[in-house]
Amino acid sequence: MADSLKVGGKLFVVPDAGAPRSDRRARQERMAVYMAWLVQPKDEREPRTKTAMAERLGCTIQTLLAYERDPDFSDAVREKLGQAFRVDRLPDLFESLYQTATDHENPRQVQAARTLLEWFGRAQDVRSELAELPVEELERLAGAV
Repeated sequence: MADSLKVGGKLFVVPDAGAPRSDRRARQERMAVYMAWLVQPKDEREPRTKTAMAERLGCTIQTLLAYERDPDFSDAVREKLGQAFRVDRLPDLFESLYQTATDHENPRQVQAARTLLEWFGRAQDVRSELAELPVEELERLAGAV
């Protein structure tokens, strides 16, 4: 009998743990649940770990890692993350990056600083490109939004 699992407010059917590896539908259902779980913020995930999620789905951690290596699965996860991204979280994101980048005791200081510099460099490039566009093109672009 199939079980259910709530992920991100959505109820999923979890395939029987005994479903054969060749069961395409069971595999697709596991992938859908795992994808929904992956796009949740880490502190909101239930179960908390990949190992626990694998157990809940009736598969191994190696199965979940194999899903992650699948280019189609990875692309779909990135797309869902992009859809879930909320612009109103940008200030918090930048603040967190700034705090990490300026914390000399944080082992991720350099990585955070590099990310901030890359982001602001790209933003400057976009501003430079926009400044070179004719007014008519800017108006057309603004109208398309």
